[in-house]
Amino acid sequence: REVVVLGRALGRMSHSDDEDGMSGAQLRVQFVTEHERFRVTDTSIAVPAELGRTGLSQIINHLLALPEVVPFDFLIREKQALVRSTLRRHLDDLQLSSEAVLVLEYAPALQQPDLSAESEWPDWIAAVDARLEAEPGCPVVACGAYDGSLQLSRLVKSAAGPEGGSGGVQVELIDRIQAHRGAVKGVRQFQSEQGAKYVATVGKDGLAHIFQTVYSARGDDGLQKLEDTRVATCQGHVGSVECVDAVELGEFALMGTGGWDHAVCLWKVPLAGGGAEESEARPAKSRRTGKAGAQERAALVKQEAPAALLSGHRDCVSAVCWESRSAPATLFSGSWDHSLRAWDVTRESCVMELVGNKVVTGLDHNESRRVLASAHADNMVRIWDSRTTGDSVAKLGLKSHKAWVAAVRWSPTNENLLVSASHDRTLKLWDVRSTVPLYTLSQHTAKVLAVDWTADASSIVSGGADSRLRAFAM
Repeated sequence: REVVVLGRALGRMSHSDDEDGMSGAQLRVQFVTEHERFRVTDTSIAVPAELGRTGLSQIINHLLALPEVVPFDFLIREKQALVRSTLRRHLDDLQLSSEAVLVLEYAPALQQPDLSAESEWPDWIAAVDARLEAEPGCPVVACGAYDGSLQLSRLVKSAAGPEGGSGGVQVELIDRIQAHRGAVKGVRQFQSEQGAKYVATVGKDGLAHIFQTVYSARGDDGLQKLEDTRVATCQGHVGSVECVDAVELGEFALMGTGGWDHAVCLWKVPLAGGGAEESEARPAKSRRTGKAGAQERAALVKQEAPAALLSGHRDCVSAVCWESRSAPATLFSGSWDHSLRAWDVTRESCVMELVGNKVVTGLDHNESRRVLASAHADNMVRIWDSRTTGDSVAKLGLKSHKAWVAAVRWSPTNENLLVSASHDRTLKLWDVRSTVPLYTLSQHTAKVLAVDWTADASSIVSGGADSRLRAFAM
């Protein structure tokens, strides 16, 4: 009885949840959660149909008598849909009966990411990758800039504040490599089973490079040094190379690239001699420096041709990604010809084509959900079933950006979370069980061109035309 009365009171209080002022109708709901600390009775109770997430969250807080208010998110379990409107509206949209008990799964709401660090770059940032660590808990951010440079930085936790606070995060530059003669359009970090770390880059000069990066132990000054070695240069595209994805496969780097020549190129680059142990074991004094050392290193760089050239796209190939990083058998590509394609790398053939009606500007695959997220020039993010064969329509369209969407990235730890970057100067964080963004991050002052998560999903990093790398703490 107490809950019913409380529910009615909240229905009158929560005008923000009441879409049209209708009141009186009630539903029976059952609250369930995987968080033992926040568990309430599993007996179904009656609540006003016009309640939304705010009113539902107030009910949970009241039942638990929490000393501080905890906001919760609610999932309609039967349809795996987040509550973002009134319960009555969701029942209508999802064609659910108001007579049946509605099971709502709840959990503490994800808090808005905070801007935790930023750093100025000499030119526009076109690409970022933050999936590797220099050491445990110390993410490395690889940035490709329009001045042709590859810049490697670490996100370092700053010391606790004077009041015992947790402190923030600082962007600490490790090294700057002049990687290309034109803008760097794509970067991808990857790691071998032996722990050797690499960065693949592509640029407007038509080339792709692979660099090995060896991070030394911290010195007395607390700084960490980097030795970088270009191990391969890949030439096969005609014109600008726009995108890259690379993984380690045995003793090889398996890399996919796409460019303005409408082609997708596959590369199988030997990484022999690239083990972390071997690089660290070589005495520093034996490494020749100066002009002689540069000539020696240049002579050792492998010149690679494509292992395969995949044709089919009719315009710029703007995005590529592997279906699986552990078993890279399929490469996805997106193009300005409005299509997404899946390529069987063994047979070197297209096995799937998804045809849309707008330019594809970004692409990322969610291995857990088996879906693709694509960014588009019509301000939309679209979700596709990657198992579909033949022509298909998008499973879901996410519309909130006000300009061209440049990039999308799935969270590495939560299969439902997606971040998008747009020319409207914002990042948007999505839970794809809803078409309403969780949060909009508006700290950039010019169009955002690139975004990524750190490996533990503790931070989102982004860069763009304001020439600033920004890190947001989750």
